[in-house]
Amino acid sequence: MDTEQDDAIDRFWRVARLKGKVTRLELFVGQAPRDTIPPPAWSFSDDRSTADEFVAEVLAGTRTSIVVTVADLGDEPAPDIGDLSILLDGGGEPRVLIRTTAVVRQAVGDGGGVGAEAGLTPGGDPLPNGTEVLAERFEAVYPKPPKRRTPSA
Repeated sequence: MDTEQDDAIDRFWRVARLKGKVTRLELFVGQAPRDTIPPPAWSFSDDRSTADEFVAEVLAGTRTSIVVTVADLGDEPAPDIGDLSILLDGGGEPRVLIRTTAVVRQAVGDGGGVGAEAGLTPGGDPLPNGTEVLAERFEAVYPKPPKRRTPSA
């Protein structure tokens, strides 16, 4: 990352941590490093339009999960419930602060709650049964997506 992008992430984090109420207990317990240091920032894809589309879906509230194969994680640590991260758009601009709400590791074809997206690659191609995947569910903390209306009966 370059200095300009680092500055943009820092500015976004200062606003997001307050408006997203990440620092609610700060008055009582003081600042915690987790609440003051910007969380990891990442883009869904190196392809600009794919990254922009992902951010748009998160902002609209229609995307609340991501699935990766365990092999693709490599040495990266698996996310934990409560982890924060900043999503970048295709231009590398910080757009959304998200919090991990659930993490499930399983093999494709095992069932168990990962959802239909577990058997697909990011390009939509099917994965072979038995491929280990990690499904992360998350919520947008800032900005919040619009509230969805439930149809009345």
